Amino acid sequence: MKVDDRITSWLRSVGLEIEFTDGEHPDSFVRGVWLDQGKIIVNREVAHVGDVLHEAGHLACIPKLLRGYVEPGSLPTMQLRQEIENYMADNPFMDAEGREDPVCRGIMQMGDCEATAWSYAATKVLGITAAVLFEDRKDDVPYDGEGPQIWQMLDANAYMGINGLQAAGFCTVREFPKMRRWLAP
Repeated sequence: MKVDDRITSWLRSVGLEIEFTDGEHPDSFVRGVWLDQGKIIVNREVAHVGDVLHEAGHLACIPKLLRGYVEPGSLPTMQLRQEIENYMADNPFMDAEGREDPVCRGIMQMGDCEATAWSYAATKVLGITAAVLFEDRKDDVPYDGEGPQIWQMLDANAYMGINGLQAAGFCTVREFPKMRRWLAP
C-alpha cells in the first residue's frame, strides 16, 4: 500500500509536516522514508505506508521543542541527544507541587513502542487495516518478525507502548486506540 493523498492530508491535519522526494537517504532505516528537521520525507515510489506511519509516530511522540533537531539516521541523533541533555539539566522532572514537566515526560515516552502504538491508532482513524504495519516488505520483515504478537497485544490493549502514550497524555489505556491528541506538546 502506497502513501496516498488521504493519508498525507490526515498527517498534515494532525500537525505533522510531510514532504515528497524522488530520492533516498543513505542513513534511513527503511526504504523511502526518513525524518529530517521535524519533517517526514517520503519517496512515494518506494515507501511503504506502514513505515511512513511508524516514522510519523516517532516524530509525533517527540516533544515539539525537540522535533526540529531530528535528523536522518539513528534516533536520537547526536544533536538531539545534546538538546535532550541540556533540557533535562535545566528543567526538573517535577516541580515543588509534584507536577511533571511535559517535555521531560515526552522525552521519556518517545521510543519505538510508543511510535508503534501511535501508528496502530492512526490506522484505526484512517480506516485501514493494521496489517499494513506488520506485513513483510521487500527484503524486510518488520519488528524482527514479532509483528503478529505485537498486533495481538495492541488489539488487546496490552502493549507497553500504549502505557507510554498514556503517560505522555496521548490517550488512556481504556480508550485506546482513541487518542486525545496526536502530537506531544
